[in-house]
Amino acid sequence: MRRNLQAALVEDAYTAAVPTQSELARDEFRWRSVKDGEQARAEKTGRSSKKSEIERGMSSHFACPVKASSGYLEFSFGPFRLIPEQQLLVEEEKPVSLGARGLELLRVLVEHSGEVVSKDELTARIWPDTCVSESNLKVQIAALRRALGEGRRGQRYIATVSGRGYRFVAPVKRQDTSLEKCKTASAPEHNLVSGWTRPLGRDQIIDALQRELPVHRFITIVGPGGIGKTTVALALANALVGSYRDGVWLVELAALRDPDLVPSAIAAALGPGIAADGGSKALPSILHHKSMLIVLDCCEHLVDAVAAVAEDILSVAPQLHVIATSREPLRANGETVRRLGPLATPLEGTPLTVTEAIRFPAIQLFVERAAAVRHDFELNESNVRFVTEICRRLDGIALAIELAARRTDAFATSEILALLKDRFQLLTHGRRTDPPRHQTLAAAIDWSYELLVERERAVLRRLSVFVGAFVLESAIAVVSDGNESQTLIASDIGNLVAKSLVSVETCGESVQYRLLDSMHAYARQKLEQSGELAALLRRHAELHRALFCRAEAEWKHRPPEEWLADYGRCVDDVHAALNWAFSGGGDADLGAALAAVSVPFWIRLFLVDERRRNMDRALNASWDRACDGGRTEMKLSNALAGVLLQTQGPAARGLEAWKTAAETAKRLGDRAYQTTERCIFGEVRVSPGKSLGSIAGA
Repeated sequence: MRRNLQAALVEDAYTAAVPTQSELARDEFRWRSVKDGEQARAEKTGRSSKKSEIERGMSSHFACPVKASSGYLEFSFGPFRLIPEQQLLVEEEKPVSLGARGLELLRVLVEHSGEVVSKDELTARIWPDTCVSESNLKVQIAALRRALGEGRRGQRYIATVSGRGYRFVAPVKRQDTSLEKCKTASAPEHNLVSGWTRPLGRDQIIDALQRELPVHRFITIVGPGGIGKTTVALALANALVGSYRDGVWLVELAALRDPDLVPSAIAAALGPGIAADGGSKALPSILHHKSMLIVLDCCEHLVDAVAAVAEDILSVAPQLHVIATSREPLRANGETVRRLGPLATPLEGTPLTVTEAIRFPAIQLFVERAAAVRHDFELNESNVRFVTEICRRLDGIALAIELAARRTDAFATSEILALLKDRFQLLTHGRRTDPPRHQTLAAAIDWSYELLVERERAVLRRLSVFVGAFVLESAIAVVSDGNESQTLIASDIGNLVAKSLVSVETCGESVQYRLLDSMHAYARQKLEQSGELAALLRRHAELHRALFCRAEAEWKHRPPEEWLADYGRCVDDVHAALNWAFSGGGDADLGAALAAVSVPFWIRLFLVDERRRNMDRALNASWDRACDGGRTEMKLSNALAGVLLQTQGPAARGLEAWKTAAETAKRLGDRAYQTTERCIFGEVRVSPGKSLGSIAGA
C-alpha cells in the first residue's frame, strides 16, 4: 500500500510539474523554434527525466516522517511548510507532490520573500550547469503555482514582475528547529504576529536600525500617518527575535486613551509573570535585570506618559532596548529619533519603461497589492505611466498607495488617477482587520488632526493656501490675522513639522516648508469648511504682490542664481494667486499689479508662453488703469510687446502694445522705459529703410 501511495504521488507530481502538450503549445516562445519531430522527442525525453527526478525526490520524502526528529530550517506560509533539507513541502501536514526543481525554485523564492528574484538568478539556481531557455522557467513557475493552489480561496503566492522576474508575496515565517539549539536555549519568547515579509523599499533603514539599537538603546521611528512606521518596527522586531534572552514584546497603544494606564499596558504585554511580580508600579525594578526588546507602537497620543515610562525603565535596565513609533518625537532623555521618509517614487515628468519603473519601491508596492485583488494585474507599457503618476501623487505614502491599488478591482489605473481629485472618497477600502485609523486615507489624517490643539489646526488649515514650497516669513504673513505674535506662529509651524504634518526641506542655511499632496487636500477641505478661504486667498495674493515688488527691485542687481534661489520656488503659487485674482470672486486690480511685478520672474525663468498668457489676461481684464497713473498698464504692455516680438515678429498686436507702453512712459517721464522701448524696437527693420519705431510714430 505504501508503495502504491508513493507511485500515485509520483504520477501526481509528474502531472503537476510537467505540463501537457496543449499547455506547452500555448507558450509560443517555447515552441516557436521547435520542429515537429523535435517537439515530440523533447517532450518524451523531458517527461522521462522529470519522472525519474520526481521518483528520487518522493523516495527521499517517504524516507523520513513529516515531523522530523533531527534539526532543520523550515519556512511556513499559509497552510504550507517547506523543509528544504528534506526536500519536502507539506500542506496541513500532508505531502505536496512537487519535483526537485520545483522545490528548489520554491526555496529560492521564499528565502527572498518580498524581493524580486530575477529570471537569470532563478535559472542559474535551478539549472546550474545547463543552458536552458526562459520558457523552461515559465513551465516550472506554472507548475509551482498549480501545486500551491494559487487562486484557490483568493490565495496568491508568486507575483510576476514584468521584464524582471518573480516575487514571493505571501507572508513567510522562518524557523530553525535545530535540536542542538533547543538543548542549549529555550525558544525565544515574543508576542509578535506570526507570518511577516520584509517591507518593500525599507531594507536600508531596517539594517541601519539593527546596527544602531545596541548603541542607542532607545529609538523612536517618526513619520506621518500611513508611511509604514509600524511595518518597519515589526520587521525589525522579527529580525531580532532570538537576540534577547527575555524576548521581544510588542505593546500596542493605539486603543489606549488614559495615559495613566501606559505602565499597565506594558506590564500586560510582557506576560502574566510581570503582573504577578507587582505589575505596572514595580515595572522598573522587575525589568532591571532583563535582556529584552520592547516595541511601543503608536505613541503620539500618549507622548508624555510613554516618555516618562521609557525613561524610568531604561535608566535601571542596561540590557533593555526600546523601539517606539510615533507621529512626533517623544522628547525623552536618551531618545534617538529616526524619521521615516516616503517610499521612493519617480520624479515628475520622467517617462519610464516598465523595467525602470518597477525598480521604485512605491511602484513595487502598488503592483503587489493590485495583484492581490486582481490576479491578472501586471505592470505593462499601457499602464506604467498611470501607476507611476498615482504613486507620485500619493507622495510615496505606503497606506495611500495600498488603498489606491485595491481599487484596481473596480477601476482602470487611468480612472484611479483621474479619481484622485477626490482622493478621500476614493481611498476608503482598507483591510477589515486593520486599525480604524488605517481603514481610509481620511481616517489616517483625522487621527493626527484631532491630536492638535485648536491653534495648530488653524495654522495647518491656513497653510493650505500655499501650492508649492514656502518659507517661514511667507507662512507667518499668510497665517497671521494680526492677533498672534510671529514667534507664536513660528512655534506652531515647528510643532506641525515635529508631528509630521508639515514637511521641511533644507539646503545649507535655507529652510522651506511644504504640505504633501494628501495633507494639502485634507487641510484645504478644512479651510473651506472654516469659512476662512476667501480671506486667506486674498492674503496669499497680497503676499506675492509684495514679494515680487521686492523681486522686481532686486533682479537686475543680484546674481541670477541667488535671485532664483529666493523666488524660483514661487512659480506654482504665483499661478494660483493670478488664477484667483482674475476669477469671479477675485480682485482684478490686485491681479494686474501682481502680473506687472512678476514680469522679471517669467523672463528669468525663460517661460515665454507664461509671460504672454499672463500679460494678455491682465490687459484683457477690467480694472482701474488710472489707479497708479497708468504705470501698471505700461509695464504690462511693455512686457506683452516684448514677448510678441520674440514669438510673432512685428505683428499688429505687438505694435499696439508697444505704442501704449511708449506713450505712457513718455507721459510719466519714465526714462528707463523710454530707453527700453528704443532698445527693443528702434532697430527692428520691417522694410528697407523703416524701423518699427518709425512706423509707430507715423
